[in-house]
Amino acid sequence: MKKLFISILFISSSIFAFDISSGLKTLGISAESVGQQLFDYAKEKKPTSVAAAKSYCVQASEYKSFAGIADGDLMNTAINICTEKSKKLISK
Repeated sequence: MKKLFISILFISSSIFAFDISSGLKTLGISAESVGQQLFDYAKEKKPTSVAAAKSYCVQASEYKSFAGIADGDLMNTAINICTEKSKKLISK
């Protein structure tokens, strides 16, 4: 009985995780769109160095994670996109 319960729980968790991933794609939430939002937040703070910009990108990503976007790969890619755009902004 215990093994059956654990098996059902594991299968349900796998299906739910897959649905979240496909749901994010369906809603148009991608690393690029989240990265742009993080960059917009960082740009508002007017960072003077790349380190400060990356700090703002990470702070914003923590907020996004609390808001329900906890996909680690997506957020890491979004932070990298935010940081690269911030580098271009600071170098101008």
